[in-house]
Amino acid sequence: MDFDRMTGVRVRLLRCNDQYTTLEPGTEGTVIFIDDFNTVFVRWDNGSLLGLIYEAGDRFEVVSPELQSVIQVDDDRR
Repeated sequence: MDFDRMTGVRVRLLRCNDQYTTLEPGTEGTVIFIDDFNTVFVRWDNGSLLGLIYEAGDRFEVVSPELQSVIQVDDDRR
């Protein structure tokens, strides 16, 4: 996962392992910051704020086609 230049990038949720979230796959949002543990915090379009933890199995894809080649996100949708 390349976390460089992620702030402000539009993403789409593929999978989230948080059992308490109401977010569904396909929900879109904007990355607002990434902490020192590489948690990707997203302001989702439904108003929710949730940090995604890649190492825990959370997955998302970059929505903007022009950024997909710059920001590499592993395509692991298992």
